[in-house]
Amino acid sequence: MRRLRRRDVVRTFRDLVSCIARATLFCPGFETKSSSLTTPVQETNRDSLDMTNDGLSIRLAQPDDKPAIEAMHFLSVHGLNSADYTARQIEAFIGYFGTYDPTLIDDGTYFVAELEGRIIASGGWSRRMPIFETKEGEQSVVCEGISADSAKIRSVFVHPKHTRRGLGSQLVRLSEERAVAAGCRLLELWATLTGVPLYRKLGYEEVGRLPFTAPDVDPLMSVHMAKVIPAEADSASAA
Repeated sequence: MRRLRRRDVVRTFRDLVSCIARATLFCPGFETKSSSLTTPVQETNRDSLDMTNDGLSIRLAQPDDKPAIEAMHFLSVHGLNSADYTARQIEAFIGYFGTYDPTLIDDGTYFVAELEGRIIASGGWSRRMPIFETKEGEQSVVCEGISADSAKIRSVFVHPKHTRRGLGSQLVRLSEERAVAAGCRLLELWATLTGVPLYRKLGYEEVGRLPFTAPDVDPLMSVHMAKVIPAEADSASAA
């Protein structure tokens, strides 16, 4: 069997996205429940970001949260990714690329989960394509997306002592909801190998793989994933 090249996979996915988009736009009764690419957005409170659960709150990140966010990201990457990446790769990821784009906070599209005044998870979305720059300001990795109009799920991290609480899922679903409200139905992300199982459970499918290269270390593999939100999810989330 011929092995598909990355551009073949992307072209196939684009064809599928186009088919689903046409069906949901022009055929309101079109059913897509059998496809994991079209998992509906979970119901959340559109009027407030203060969703509490056992003292937990989720809110928009603020500029003065940056030190706490970066410290939590450091602990998350070191604590949760060691099964998939070497210690040198992890150090390169944190020190060479960085874990997130702080301008997402200025955009008002990055969220934090807070427990007793401490940030224990974060994540968000953007229309912009992620461009990973080195600490020297050089563009090292430029992601190739399916569409410039898609929403990109960005930088979802959970403190290693607060896993298994659904925090990552909540942040992704909140980001999806906000993206759909902004008119985006195609969602893309670039996951670490560690994060792939979570995104698969949330309905994302692998599109391709992208290596992150840094000096004196083996490439860090990233997984490009995507899914489509059906039009019928609007009425479900607004109910």
